[in-house]
Amino acid sequence: MNESEELLDILSLDGKITGQAARGVLYKTGALHKAVNIFVVNSQGEILLQKRSTKKMKYPGFWDLSVGEHVKPGEGYNEAALRGIKEELGISVEFFKVRNLHRQDSGFASGEDKILDNELVITYVAYYSGDVEIDPVEVEESKFLSVERINEMIKNQKFTSWFMEEWRFFDYGRAFVSRKLCPD
Repeated sequence: MNESEELLDILSLDGKITGQAARGVLYKTGALHKAVNIFVVNSQGEILLQKRSTKKMKYPGFWDLSVGEHVKPGEGYNEAALRGIKEELGISVEFFKVRNLHRQDSGFASGEDKILDNELVITYVAYYSGDVEIDPVEVEESKFLSVERINEMIKNQKFTSWFMEEWRFFDYGRAFVSRKLCPD
């Protein structure tokens, strides 16, 4: 199944499930659906970034969060985060909610194709310092980078809109390095 065929729940503005549709349909209509964002931070305070595959429907070849995952029908946000970390990085690690449910809207145009992505998102952080195994279908490359290096890259490289929205919310990455986001 290609990514445009993945079945997702459609949500009302108050987050109630109103139906289901393929991801490709959601992207054409802008229907609201669930997702999780995850930042992985290592012991040196570096953040794992992914460079999206050039075969992705939206933002191909752009730098992105450590993990971004849609919530599948019947799945909770925490379950989606756990699955996403395992599928995209090949690891199992404890993670913490650092941003409550919020809405993220993004659009992407490639030629005549326009994508409207309208999501209710929860954001998590995980602390991990080992190796990861990326899925080459989803990701071109991944690497741990310092907050300073990421902020330099933002000036001349392409990043997804949802990464930038989260990055600004978390004080351009400084909140992750301080470890204020990890419960005692």
